[in-house]
Amino acid sequence: MQEITLSQYCAEIERLLQDEAYDEAIAHCFHILKRYPKYYKAYRLLGQAYLEKGQDEAAMDLFARSLSADPEDFLPRIGLSVLYERQGKIAEAAWQMERAYEILPYNEFIREELTKLYARRDGMPLEFLPLTRGALARLYARGHLYAAAIAELESLLQEAPRRYDLRALYIEVMWRDGRRLEAARAAQSLLQELPYCLKANLILGEFWMASGREADARELFRRAAAVDPELALAPDLLGPTASIQPASVRIERLMYAPPTPAYARPPVEEGEIPEWLQALGLPLGEAVPSVEAPPPAGPEEILWSVPETLPTAEIPEEAPPEPISEPLEWLRSVEVAPPPEEEIAAPAVEEVPEWVQAA
Repeated sequence: MQEITLSQYCAEIERLLQDEAYDEAIAHCFHILKRYPKYYKAYRLLGQAYLEKGQDEAAMDLFARSLSADPEDFLPRIGLSVLYERQGKIAEAAWQMERAYEILPYNEFIREELTKLYARRDGMPLEFLPLTRGALARLYARGHLYAAAIAELESLLQEAPRRYDLRALYIEVMWRDGRRLEAARAAQSLLQELPYCLKANLILGEFWMASGREADARELFRRAAAVDPELALAPDLLGPTASIQPASVRIERLMYAPPTPAYARPPVEEGEIPEWLQALGLPLGEAVPSVEAPPPAGPEEILWSVPETLPTAEIPEEAPPEPISEPLEWLRSVEVAPPPEEEIAAPAVEEVPEWVQAA
């Protein structure tokens, strides 16, 4: 088989999604997940494919898993918004689109979709789309106005402590502002709920490494590499001289063979699984993995429960020495139609879905 880097492979799958080759995209995602079963980008791409195929329950589960590794990823937010909109849950759809808007406040597609959702939710058109407080905090952070960003985030998190996207941002802003001890404590707290959160594992791992806790640090780095083997976020977040650096990870590319048309296939004996179904790793008679949809409105689902013991050693009172320091074409406009409750916690999800293990 031809070898290809993971990032190149993901770019190829994105092109397949744009070309509406959904079954082929799904086959490649399963192929990647056999080798890297927690790779969050593969879950996101798989979610996009299932969304396009109308397999909404599976898509919702996959987007939730992806967000558990990176709560600040805007694409799963848009996908969840589309899914809630299809269910007629307009307020929940607007909540998810708001989260995407906070990340990309000047993206025209997101602005237009959010304006439509607000109009459907409130029953009247919106003349002006204001910035949310979350968007304002992100703008402060991007402008290196860390004190203002921290103040805004602390106020928001008092009102909504389960906003994991804001907690991940808060950890990063504290780290960049040089408040490493506070960032490490916030990261440790977040990892009790999202054990595979990429940003929290990297920051706490770097803190432990600088504190001389190499074993704890390497366990956290191992977890970060499980959800993103290339560790592309590390240099920007931790700096060019950080303890862990990105790597070019190569994988054999699947030689995809499309399923044989039904009229060209020999009859299947009872109990025999046809090859085209085996290729997708699904049991006979099961069309697509089905999962229970999460509860409505703005939940942050947990990707995998902690399989190992998370380092919980006391963080010292004194900080240690400083460490050396629009791909939106896949979305379609969809029919919609009535409003959420406040944030609702979603149930924890098992270690790795059985249907992925079967693949």
